[in-house]
Amino acid sequence: MRANHRTASLSTMHIEAAPELIWEGLATARGMKTYLTDEVHAPNEHISAGDEIRIVIGDMINDAVCLASDRPRLFRLKDRFRSLLADDSYVEYELVTTFRLEEEEHMTRVTVEVDGYDENSELHQWVRECGEFGWKQSLFNLKLVLELGLDLRYDVFGYPRFGVCNYTATPAQLRAQGLDPDRVQGNYLMEVFPESPAARAGLRPGDIVASFGGRDVPTYAEFIRSLGLCAGTNEPVGVMYYRGGRRLHTEAELSYDKLLTGLVDPTEESVRQVADGKRSS
Repeated sequence: MRANHRTASLSTMHIEAAPELIWEGLATARGMKTYLTDEVHAPNEHISAGDEIRIVIGDMINDAVCLASDRPRLFRLKDRFRSLLADDSYVEYELVTTFRLEEEEHMTRVTVEVDGYDENSELHQWVRECGEFGWKQSLFNLKLVLELGLDLRYDVFGYPRFGVCNYTATPAQLRAQGLDPDRVQGNYLMEVFPESPAARAGLRPGDIVASFGGRDVPTYAEFIRSLGLCAGTNEPVGVMYYRGGRRLHTEAELSYDKLLTGLVDPTEESVRQVADGKRSS
């Protein structure tokens, strides 16, 4: 029986603002609404240890408890996530997120540490890579808000979607297809959603995508960056992938459908309701 090894991830951003100002963004309901999400429910404006809060970000609900609030240096939440997927199912998981603020000359170093990932869990591998990239995007938007007065969250997160749950393929997954991990890297498809661009292009769970839009995608981050570079274009995107060790090619037409972009509000509607509404319109 394998032991569950719990691991953590780190994301950092240097912001040209005082710690007090950044703290307002990270640890108050009003501040979160300036850069992260429009829906934050908290008992008090300044969140304190013991407070229970609900943060809704697109198709994800986080019912969190504040574990520590040491203004303006440290803010820690115990997160209970419930994420709605494009096949109308949910995934649930718990993590601990810590924000640390450190002054460095005229900048503030913001570090987000997320702890509690199970390295033996396929779900947690996907959640970890999504979370790491998502916090980089969110911290970047906070930097834009504080330094330039620009809230570009919908531009930052508004890239077209392929309709998959994917993560960086492990060496074991590559070897299982007879591939050499020193020569081939890519993204393992954990899930391909029905009627998605990926499904229509013939992709299946277990496929390993190595190239997307003419760019190699050896990691999850590179995969998301390649999706972002496809924004604003309506041309089919070339996809090179491996199945059973065979190198295959296809094309996909990406989608901005809110069933795939995470714009479904899980507190008001389900994916099925949105899909039924579309079919009847």
